[in-house]
Amino acid sequence: MTDVHVLALAVVWTWLGLLAASQIRCRTWTLPGLDQAFSYREALPPPSAFSMRFDRIAGNMLENLPLFIGALCAAHFAGVPSSRLTGPAWLFLGARVAYTLVGAAGVKYLRSALWAVSLVGIAQILATLL
Repeated sequence: MTDVHVLALAVVWTWLGLLAASQIRCRTWTLPGLDQAFSYREALPPPSAFSMRFDRIAGNMLENLPLFIGALCAAHFAGVPSSRLTGPAWLFLGARVAYTLVGAAGVKYLRSALWAVSLVGIAQILATLL
């Protein structure tokens, strides 16, 4: 698997996170929630703490994915071999998956550490340009 495959997986993970945040917010496992999910969501009940947490997790991935994409694109445009990018790409994605799980569980300090690890993956990709 190459860094481009990892990028595709990161996009899928982002989409799944957004979908999960929406489903959790609407509580689609209930009939009223399912009805709200298919509506324009103009009259949602107040969000739960877990729902708000998952919204922030999904939003954070949306903030970090462009950085990852930009770093990978810059490296590819510069001709960096994919073999040098795959490890850092996996570091980014693995940290982001762990960030989602730990964040959903509400473990704040570990969540922040995992965010930093994902940035190390991006920094390693950018370091290949030096």
